[in-house]
Order: sequence, then C-alpha cells, then structure tokens
Amino acid sequence: MTARGVRIEARGAAGLVVEDGALRGVRLADGSVVPRAALFVPARPVPHDALLTALGCERDASGLVPVDPAGRTGVPGVWAAGNVVDPTAQVVVAAAAGDRAARAVNLDLIEEDLTENGRREQQR
Repeated sequence: MTARGVRIEARGAAGLVVEDGALRGVRLADGSVVPRAALFVPARPVPHDALLTALGCERDASGLVPVDPAGRTGVPGVWAAGNVVDPTAQVVVAAAAGDRAARAVNLDLIEEDLTENGRREQQR
C-alpha cells in the first residue's frame, strides 16, 4: 500500500464530516480531520441465524451453520442458505443455494409421501 502512495492512518476514525449531504472528511480519534470525498470500508457480514439456532442448529468454529451440499443442517427438517452458511456469497450465489435447498426440501417431501403411501398399501 505504501508503495502506491497510500497512507495508513493509525489514529483511528471517530466519525465522518458531512456537509450538505456530501462527505468532506474523516474525523480521527484525536479530533483532526483528513479531507476526503470518498470512503471505502470493509464489509462485516453478520449472519442472521437466530431462528436456526433456536431450532437447534449448531455453529461451526467460524460461526457458520454447517450444511450438506443441498443445504441440510444437522437438524432433521431444517435447511439453510445465504450468509448463515457462506458469508462471502453474493446475492446470486445465495439465491442459487436457496433454490438448491428448496429442491432438496421438495424431494424429501415427495420421498416422505411415497414412503407413507407404501406403508398404507402394505397394510391393506
């Protein structure tokens, strides 16, 4: 970064200076202001997994809900997709994982119906 002329500021940001709806600078912890018209900040994805954990799903060492390739969790009848499974997934990837999980749910329900119908036929 230094080779590209990027200055690393160690004083820590305390806030933004905004005037007339536009960014004018970053206020540092010591009160000084670094003039800026644009700012990039790292994303900090926070998985919204309260429902999953309430249903008994565990988190792995990285804080994510482990699933199989179809999105099945360790709790029977519970699937997961999106940022609770992969915090790097963009919307289209998360949507595809949701579709994959939905297809798995559908197949499991069909299999359950067929199994139940088979039991009924055997009982006749």
